[in-house]
Amino acid sequence: MADPSKSATAEVAVSTDFGNFSFVRLITAEVNGVTLTPLQRTVRVAPGAEIAGTVELSYSSAWPPSATLALGAAPNWGDPAESLLDWGVIPPGEGTISNGFSFTAPTEPGSYYITFAFGGELTAAQVFSMTNRLYEENYGGVLWNDGNDITEWVSFLDAINIGHELGSVLQLVANSPEYVPVTAPATAIEIVVEWLEPAGSFR
Repeated sequence: MADPSKSATAEVAVSTDFGNFSFVRLITAEVNGVTLTPLQRTVRVAPGAEIAGTVELSYSSAWPPSATLALGAAPNWGDPAESLLDWGVIPPGEGTISNGFSFTAPTEPGSYYITFAFGGELTAAQVFSMTNRLYEENYGGVLWNDGNDITEWVSFLDAINIGHELGSVLQLVANSPEYVPVTAPATAIEIVVEWLEPAGSFR
């Protein structure tokens, strides 16, 4: 973790929780030939299989029109700095977004998820690591693996159920030099990794 003593006078940038009045929600997704909806957002794949698809999201932003809104997607397995997809900047206000993604499933069976999120930051890395832009400017990089990354949300209830109902989850953001609670507009789909029986096989 970076040493906060490097900049004790950094300005606190997170003063209004605009994310609390914003959301991102799943409209539909097509993953490995399976259609997902807000009520059915689970796909099953074999260990190590390719996960490829497209997703359509709706969003509403309460950030000021002048704010930069970064959007991205990331799985909750592997190195988030490597697996994160930065989908660039989205327009202010309300809208819909469609994007494609491709990941490799974990080799260990279990329940995983891919999260889609945006926020009032310059990059998707800042959004997904929950690192305020001033922290990166003062300490030379985003802060991963400090327990508050979007990819570290261990509660599937938070990522799926709350995300489905509200389209956002309250988290802490690494500010300069402290953590400040903010709400992250986010939603997710579930990836169940299991050994799949070949087509035509019988128990």
